[in-house]
Amino acid sequence: NMCNSGVNFILDWDHGRNLRFAALQSPTGQALLERCGRRSDDISSIVYVEPEACSIKSDAILSIAQACSLPLPALATLAFLLPAELRDAAYDAVAQNRYRFFGQSNQCRMSDDSFADRFIA
Repeated sequence: NMCNSGVNFILDWDHGRNLRFAALQSPTGQALLERCGRRSDDISSIVYVEPEACSIKSDAILSIAQACSLPLPALATLAFLLPAELRDAAYDAVAQNRYRFFGQSNQCRMSDDSFADRFIA
């Protein structure tokens, strides 16, 4: 599914092991949502949380890419040049068709012994 695919992709490209993952439905995820000014039950978008800022939709995807290994930061920097409305429209189109593109699963991958330190419960 899209969640698993996205997490796997990031794990493969985050060579510095800088990024951590939390399910938005988990207590930690709900607390992070509230910290970002969102409702604790709002799981409508990916959320990227930094110490001083939070981003959603295409901003979150591109910010995550900037935290990964080359060439993703360079590609993200170029994509940030596109208007946010256009980027978010593309994000929404993929999100609305995610099951068609990626299949469906009841949960995202939240544990793997070799990546246990990357998942926040």
